[in-house]
Amino acid sequence: MASSKEYRDFVLEQFDMVPGLLDHISCRAMMGEFVLYYDGVVFGGIYDDRLLVKKVPGLSDFGMSEAIPYEGGKAMYLVECVDEPELLAEIVWAVERNSKNKAHFHNETRHIKTEYDFNCLALKCFGVKLDWACELLANIEQFSDGRTDVKNKRVDGPDIRSRVNGDIYGVEHFEYDASLKNRNGSAERREIDRDDDSFKRMIGALEPGGKIEKIFSMKTRATPETFKNNFLRSFREHSGKIQEYKKNLKTKKVWFFAEDSSSMSPTIFSGLVDGCSEHLLLPVFYKDIEEEILSADIEGIIFASTFPINNHMIFVRNNKKSYSDLRKYYNFSDETPVQFYNGGKRGYFSYRIS
Repeated sequence: MASSKEYRDFVLEQFDMVPGLLDHISCRAMMGEFVLYYDGVVFGGIYDDRLLVKKVPGLSDFGMSEAIPYEGGKAMYLVECVDEPELLAEIVWAVERNSKNKAHFHNETRHIKTEYDFNCLALKCFGVKLDWACELLANIEQFSDGRTDVKNKRVDGPDIRSRVNGDIYGVEHFEYDASLKNRNGSAERREIDRDDDSFKRMIGALEPGGKIEKIFSMKTRATPETFKNNFLRSFREHSGKIQEYKKNLKTKKVWFFAEDSSSMSPTIFSGLVDGCSEHLLLPVFYKDIEEEILSADIEGIIFASTFPINNHMIFVRNNKKSYSDLRKYYNFSDETPVQFYNGGKRGYFSYRIS
């Protein structure tokens, strides 16, 4: 049987009760049912007056059962808490966060502007001028967020475009971390997401005057091998699409924005530089990774992380001199001490409702 418009409206009303959520959601009628999109990408649908979401890793904590949307369809998760808007929103965000199509859910421009305050940004530039880097950042805008061509085929990157002195630049963003990865993604990210989701549900159950205190320790481990392999995996995935990026954006100028998303990024201790002795370990410090980046048809790469230094980005033009200057600036050599944070990394959350 087909789904009713009344049930569709009821579901959308529940989404609308969470501030800002419905701004990202759209609905399309299809063969008597309704397909739901988050920023232009399918995350679920309404089938036989049932709300179903995609079956992706990371949803086991919600205790949802499987259901078939239609005869011959792939199993999805049945959402039974439709009349609980806050929990419903957590499920939608969890699908977004853990979807294999995460790159298409994610608005990279919004992410960069949220994570890095451009008004007090510390920039380091190697092979490019500071004012050029500032203009590139000032003019970034999302390019491939749900974009399709005239044949309704999804345009695959670059994520961001910008203009400097009238020239168009593509900027492709990707993340990596230092923990072990498998087919379900980063082990560290899954741990953090589980803790975050658990804490949010605890907050939702708090009575006035209640308080939550939660201490956790990280079980995932970081090593030089996982750090290098994770970066190379992400780099190769995107570098294989450079020509497509250039064609879609109609430019020959492409940069990569490589963000270390580790909760505690690996660092080096290379002496006092810029008033600090601890600095972000950059993948390009390793010679084998430098050679692979040099072989890619990109103009340069931007390294960024919110740990250990917030609002810090490093622009490096893709040539040997720039990488050599980078190493000299940070006094990096094969003997430079490197710290990977492991074993019982502890976090503390506290929340009170007055």
